Amino acid sequence: FGMFGTFLMMTRERMYEFGLQMALGMKKTSMQIMLLTEFLILSAIGAITGIIISLPILIYLHFNPIYLPGDNADIFEKFGIEPVYLFSLDPEIFINQALTIFIMTLFLSAYPLYVIFKIKLIKALRS
Repeated sequence: FGMFGTFLMMTRERMYEFGLQMALGMKKTSMQIMLLTEFLILSAIGAITGIIISLPILIYLHFNPIYLPGDNADIFEKFGIEPVYLFSLDPEIFINQALTIFIMTLFLSAYPLYVIFKIKLIKALRS
């Protein structure tokens, strides 16, 4: 919902700009491609920033796992599970999460792109 709200606000706040671009001769499909490109770049920056920020923490926790103390350890051992939280640095995890974000971006950008498709020139210039 955070991404959808951001995309929706990016579209609604720029309605006058879109109307002006249409008045100058820009086609709706070109505006949709421009908007989709902005959404993908924004999502890519977010995914890359998230990986860069979390990687040092994950590296530290990979080499220094969290061991559960006392009663928590006993409960885990009753079920045959070692009482330790291990962290993985498998690149597939990062790739899958980035792909998930891009798929969500494509799905969530459908409504703002539809708004551009239905935009009326006069109404956009008056907003």
